[in-house]
Formats: sequence, C-alpha cells, structure tokens
Amino acid sequence: ASARLIEQSFPGLHTSVVSRSSDGNRLMVAALKDNAPPRYIWLDLEKKSGKPWFGPYPALVNVELPEVKPIEFAASDGTPITGYLTLPLAMGDTKPPLVVFPHGGPHARDYQYFDPFVQFFANRGYAVLQVNFRGSEGFGSGFEVAGYKKWGQSMQQDIYDATEWLVAEGVVDPERKCIVGASYGGYAALVASYQKPDEFRCVASIAGIPDLHEMVDHEVRNPNRKWYVTEMIGDLSNSEEEKMLKEYSAINHLDKISAPLLVIHGTEDTRVRVAQSRDFSKKAQAAGLDIRYLELEDGTHFLDEYNNRLAVFEALDGFLREHL
Repeated sequence: ASARLIEQSFPGLHTSVVSRSSDGNRLMVAALKDNAPPRYIWLDLEKKSGKPWFGPYPALVNVELPEVKPIEFAASDGTPITGYLTLPLAMGDTKPPLVVFPHGGPHARDYQYFDPFVQFFANRGYAVLQVNFRGSEGFGSGFEVAGYKKWGQSMQQDIYDATEWLVAEGVVDPERKCIVGASYGGYAALVASYQKPDEFRCVASIAGIPDLHEMVDHEVRNPNRKWYVTEMIGDLSNSEEEKMLKEYSAINHLDKISAPLLVIHGTEDTRVRVAQSRDFSKKAQAAGLDIRYLELEDGTHFLDEYNNRLAVFEALDGFLREHL
C-alpha cells in the first residue's frame, strides 16, 4: 500500500525509500528523473501528508534541464545495443559537438536518471552519448558475460558503433567529438585514443586505467579480488591472456596517440591506484604527447570532496571548450 501511495504521489518520477521510522509510518523518499536532480521528501503515511526536505543540487531545483532520451541500434555484428542521448536545450541552427561518455564498472550500466556530468556537458552545449555496451548489467546474464575478458575489444567496439550510428543519424557534428570517461570509462577513453586516433578531437580520463596488465598484476595479490580479475578481466598465468592484457593497454601504444589528453586522478583512490595515471602521464609527457595531468589531493575514486569535484568540472570545461 505504501509503495502504491508513493507511486501515485510522484507521477513521472523514479522513487525509492531511503529511510523509515521504526513503526513504518514516516518515510524519507528520494525522487528524481532524467532531467531533475534528486530531492528528499518526508512522507507521513498516517496523515497522508509530506513535504520536500532537501536536495544535493539546490541550485538546479525548478531549472529547465534537457531530457535524456533512450536510443537503440544494432552493433556491427548485429547485437542490439541500447543507450541514451542528451541534447542541449539551445542548439540553434548548427549541430552540436558530441561528448561520448562511457560508464564505469564495467559491470554496471547507465540509466535514464539525472546525472550531473551529463547535464553539465549538455549545459555547455554538447550532445552526450551514453552506451550500455556488452558487459553492462541489467540486460541478461548472457549480455553481461559477453563482456568478460573483452576489455578494449567487443565492449569497446560497441562504443565506436554507437558513435558511428549517431553520426549517421545526422544529429551531431561529425567533426567535433571527444570521449570522456571515469574508472572503466576512463580506460575506454584511453583505449580510444590509440585505437581511433583520428576519431576524437580530445580524450579525458578520470581515475582511468591506462595499464590493464599492471592493474591485474596488482589486483590478483588481493585474495578477495583474485577470482574476479582472473575470471572477468584476464588470467596472468595464461600466456595468451597476459599478452591480451598488454595489447589493450594505452600505456603500450603511446606512439599511436595524437589527440590532446586530460588525465585526472585522486591521491586517495582505493579503486584504481593513482600510480596508474602518474606513470602514464610521465611516459606520455616523455613521448611528447599533448597531455595535462591533474592530481587531486585527498581525492577519492568517486570525487566525494566538493573542491575536488569542482576542480574536475572546471578542468573538463576548459579542456572541452578548447578542443570542441
């Protein structure tokens, strides 16, 4: 009954109960949608009343934001792939430049929910493409398993296919594209920098993984992570898989990279070691690449600290404005 009341009270919004009183009569509900930031609302089921409490983005309350539209296309091998496209509100007469924004995980997925990065890019006049590539969760176990040990391969191809499909639709400027990602998305962006050196005007990686082989070598020392990385990413005891891990690492292909790079990493990242970005940036600079490295003091993997998140948005803003 309470679930039905909540659904009826917030039509068109995705809702979830985040807290409740011990007697279950008073609830704290989070409500959001694709173009509205989350808000927390008190509900009293006995009195059938409620009121907004607060939201993490108060400056965006009642601000018009672009809708996040679902898309679907066939990958180059015929596999159905879904994702989302967000277009800026004011496009004028010209087609907007494109930011390709692959999600992290990789065994996660994008949703048709509010995303501060997506809305930030759209606010700056860029179309934003999100792709639920092979390996993403929520589309059946077969689809997720299809991404096992395919980092930089079929998972990556789905991102390229999505970009080509969108360009063919005639919605975006085919000559102005950048790829930006965080965590696994940062890995995907860096792989694109050497696999598609002429496709993207710029590449940005936030807490990304330029050296897949080194990451697996480090992770397998943790008994709690060994099974995951061995079964889902690559097995170092298998000579072919070890070769594969090196092959699909951007740090081993600096000679193929031509686009400007922005690499960002926090010093307190417990998911992806900051040494990944430090080592890559040093070698990229030594190779003469156009790279800017921003290290965030006390920065976490998820940019939890306000000043660090602000620094990331400011860096992305300047970087994309310069190259798009």
